[in-house]
Amino acid sequence: MITCPGNIRELVIKALVSESHDKKDRIGFNSPQALSALGYLAKVNPALVRDDEIRELVIEYLDCRALGYRNYAAIALHAIDDPLGILGLTHNCLSTHPVTEQYQPSSSGWGDAELIRRAQSMTDECVDLLIQDVQQPAGYFHADALCALPAERIVPKMLPLLGQPLRIAAQAAYVLAMKSRDEGRTILEGLAESMNLRYIELAIIGLSHIPDRRGVELVGGITDPAHPIYGSIDQVFGLAELDKKQLLTKSMQRLLIMDAKAGKSFIDIMKRFYLLPPARKWTVGSGVTIPASLGAPELFEIGNYCVTWAPDFITEFAAESDRAELARIQTKGICEFLEAVPMDNGVSRGWPQFMSWQKRLIDSRNFIGENVLGVQVVNDKDDYIFAATDWLLNPQGYRIGSHRRVLHGLHGSPQLSGRH
Repeated sequence: MITCPGNIRELVIKALVSESHDKKDRIGFNSPQALSALGYLAKVNPALVRDDEIRELVIEYLDCRALGYRNYAAIALHAIDDPLGILGLTHNCLSTHPVTEQYQPSSSGWGDAELIRRAQSMTDECVDLLIQDVQQPAGYFHADALCALPAERIVPKMLPLLGQPLRIAAQAAYVLAMKSRDEGRTILEGLAESMNLRYIELAIIGLSHIPDRRGVELVGGITDPAHPIYGSIDQVFGLAELDKKQLLTKSMQRLLIMDAKAGKSFIDIMKRFYLLPPARKWTVGSGVTIPASLGAPELFEIGNYCVTWAPDFITEFAAESDRAELARIQTKGICEFLEAVPMDNGVSRGWPQFMSWQKRLIDSRNFIGENVLGVQVVNDKDDYIFAATDWLLNPQGYRIGSHRRVLHGLHGSPQLSGRH
């Protein structure tokens, strides 16, 4: 539950016009705190962001130099259905910001998560901007954001790109495969066969959505540690053992989805890759005291570094009945946890991995940890159950993108061409 003070409007306005961004000033709002808070305060008090003076102040931040401020401002505007919000988020994902003309390749592609979660709001202008960026010589990666659109909107735009250079055609083939279209199958198979480290994850993920015997052979081959591609990792990348583990684990996860002979249900696969270890192991350092009487309740974690982010994987493959079953298992586990660990025993000071860390996006009950003067947050048992299950039931709003450039040599680079 969130309660706001009567003078919240005045506090927000004062913060937004303030020039002080001193993070050590913990007595109240400053502008980044106010901007970050508005996106989810709008869920409980939309009139606050719609206030003419506040809205105009927020709009000014859409074109400031700091990317974080621009994102916060766009999220706040989107929360009140202002079309400037989704356009601002799109601008922040491009290699060059159309207004500030800032070159932002280190963030381009990584900020697409904000668009993926809000795909239903993307306009034709937003989509065209992303496709134009994909077609740049550097080959900026926006395929996951484009995949989040309905097939009828994106498939016609991807088909003509299959004949373009590989950096473009590879993304088009990936998007089409994610929509269960096989027009780009030969491109994805070629990427898997070529063992090109820059494209290998695109190939594995794409082929998992259009499985056939050849695709199973290609992805299955990568699950073998003796596959030649792992020798390539040794030659190119520094953190080879971790890179190998990531690629091996992700390819195994996708193979289990593809290969009907494996006989694994979606729930089986989720349990294999996303169940947390016993509670006492993951609570070390969290401030939560775990009683010895607590066993090992089944709890799914929202993220596993070696495989697809769980909300993305669920969005890709889970039926509605699968989501309901996952939530049932999770609810049982979280209730066991809360019965054993009093809520005044540190739980409210942080979210363990089985809860959503997306504090700003979906529901006001995820509001926690922000220093907002006069705003009070109280979480009860229902709030903890919500945070532990909503990402299973409604994963779209928690996505970061299925393609995460697993290999360390690609981290920090949204391009699909060029040298390292």
